[in-house]
Amino acid sequence: NDDITGEPAGPATVATGDDLRIVSLLPSLTDIVAELGLAERVVGVTHECDNGLVLKRAGKGPVVVTESFIDPKAEQKEINDAVIESLAQNHSLYALKEDSLRPLAPTHVLTQSLCDVCAVAFEQVKSKCARLLADKPYKLLSVEPSTLQDVQESITLVGNNLGASREAIDAALNRFDTKKA
Repeated sequence: NDDITGEPAGPATVATGDDLRIVSLLPSLTDIVAELGLAERVVGVTHECDNGLVLKRAGKGPVVVTESFIDPKAEQKEINDAVIESLAQNHSLYALKEDSLRPLAPTHVLTQSLCDVCAVAFEQVKSKCARLLADKPYKLLSVEPSTLQDVQESITLVGNNLGASREAIDAALNRFDTKKA
């Protein structure tokens, strides 16, 4: 299916299992990771993450690694105008916080390249990861689902890239099918 892509970058051999250190730059990908039973492996999330399994787990929660240049308390028109202006000037609405990302030493960075209004721009993620994580093995995975079938394929793609068991992937797919109905 051409509508979904997994774009891994970085060294071919990265950690799996207990050594996983996941940074998720999209709340829906964080949800997939949690559904795969890997919430405790998430070390970094976006400023918009609201996944209870990830945020409320015992011990230290994940670090917020993004920030928005748009004031979330602004009026709707002000937000719209700021988005339009930012896009017209080819500026990103979000930033990846370098001082937060580097010390996390993620083995996997999950993102998307479909929409620069939805998350940190893919090119920014790609270049910052290449620079900040150059001395560490990591995998950059970009997932762009646009249909429900693509979301199902994303669950499998993310699960396989994170080394999740077939049982965990199938269980997540079954829960997705149940929620869909």
